[in-house]
Amino acid sequence: MNWVNGVLAVVAALAALITYQVKNEVSSLNQKSAHFERLMVQERERIEVQRAEWAYLNTPARLERLASQYLGLQTLATLQTTSAKVIPKRPKDAEDTPETISLLRLSGKVPMPVARSLWVLP
Repeated sequence: MNWVNGVLAVVAALAALITYQVKNEVSSLNQKSAHFERLMVQERERIEVQRAEWAYLNTPARLERLASQYLGLQTLATLQTTSAKVIPKRPKDAEDTPETISLLRLSGKVPMPVARSLWVLP
């Protein structure tokens, strides 16, 4: 009976040791989890700051001011647009290249600038 008590004492000591190791691992994992949660909160705050900056940079009044300051754009006058019917048709021997958009395909769909007779894709 004495040896049974010794075996049970060893088993109890091993169980205590394993419990202590598991407790330490769980504590370490909790610390790592808290660290990553703090990082996620910081990243969310950075994203919100960037969204606010983006919203400010894209305000219509600011863009209009910058466009008038740097681009010198003017509004499109009614006399500057026409329909595609006014533009002469392409010759039959003209090549269809991927870069060229046929004006006939755009006929009636897009207001065409008078000064251009060919649109090229970038």
